[in-house]
Amino acid sequence: MTIDYKAKYLKYKKKYIDLKNLHGGTNKKKEIRTDIQSVLNNDPEKTDVYWYMKGVTNAEVRLLAEALKNNTHVDRINLSNNSKITDENMALLTEVVEKSNIIVNIGLHATSVSDAKKLLIYAELVKNTVKQLDDDNLEFVSWFMMEIDDAQIRQLLPGLTKSIMLEKLLLTFNSKITDAIIPELLKAVKSSYVYTVDLDDTGVTASNIDKMRNILQINKVLFDVKNNNPEMIQVDWKNKNVGNFDVLRLAKAMQNNTNLQTIDLYNNHEITDEIMPELIGAVQNSKVVSIWFNNITIEDDKKQEINNALAYNARQRIRDNDRALKSLNWANMNITDEQVIVLAEGIKNGRRIKNINLTSNKGITDASMPALLDAVQNSKVVYIHLYDTGVTKAKQEKMTAIVFSRQKNKR
Repeated sequence: MTIDYKAKYLKYKKKYIDLKNLHGGTNKKKEIRTDIQSVLNNDPEKTDVYWYMKGVTNAEVRLLAEALKNNTHVDRINLSNNSKITDENMALLTEVVEKSNIIVNIGLHATSVSDAKKLLIYAELVKNTVKQLDDDNLEFVSWFMMEIDDAQIRQLLPGLTKSIMLEKLLLTFNSKITDAIIPELLKAVKSSYVYTVDLDDTGVTASNIDKMRNILQINKVLFDVKNNNPEMIQVDWKNKNVGNFDVLRLAKAMQNNTNLQTIDLYNNHEITDEIMPELIGAVQNSKVVSIWFNNITIEDDKKQEINNALAYNARQRIRDNDRALKSLNWANMNITDEQVIVLAEGIKNGRRIKNINLTSNKGITDASMPALLDAVQNSKVVYIHLYDTGVTKAKQEKMTAIVFSRQKNKR
């Protein structure tokens, strides 16, 4: 038997018009009518229905449910703070949610819907969310005040781990989410790009919320690097307790990045030589010019391989007069003469680089000074720092004379 949804809609539309005439047709009611028509027309720009505190009635909920039956775009509905909404049409709405696969959120708090009916709808919303997440179609999951429990969080984890798009999880006001699920949730979040997880007013203790917060700080950096955020020019992970897994994720996130310049990994003792090939490969295909490994046990040959890649990046960017690179900080990076000579090749042709810091690199000696002096002489560099290097006082004074004369001319 074929159901004529159009005829049913027109039947309920007549009831709605009668209701509207009875109550005078306020602006809110006009908005509700417009929304129902957009949903019925399957308007691709209409992806959410926001009826928060609009005096929505059961009749309007039924009209919406009927209109949703053939809709393929609406995925979120807010019916909260409408006390006239009762259980009357919840079975129909639950059926619509079950068949839609795409509706992932319905706000029902501060309505007159019973807890039992809410739970039936919430269960279907969880199923839809899991499916959409598995298909990587969601940027955020909002399970605010939905009586979510640990078992339902567990359903979410496989899709969360593999999702590229997901950014945020809103789990607030779900007291049945407890510390028991946190180890699994932490592990899944750490393998994702999710950078917001709101666990306020759940059953999760403050110490576990703090653990989550630390992971999210790292994830936000990875998310920005992956999405080539122009403001993300420095990864500051010093003293962050990051390890090889985090560095591997950073290397992968760097694949299409053109803005990142520096990475500070100071004092992260879980980072080892094992991850260096992936990081070296990522640096070679990036624009990164500085990385600090201080207080980490990395073999010197691996550090030098990284530094060589950084030197070639710096040379190319300076030679290309990259507007984003006016200063180069190589202080305390185990830089040697080999990298300084490569750098000098870029400086000689660069017109934007102004400040170069080579402080505290004992591997820099007089051997690289002829190339560097010649390059600086023919550049616009006004500050170059060679303190605590292996360069003799005489060579340092010669370099100082070159840049000092340029500083004077600038004044």
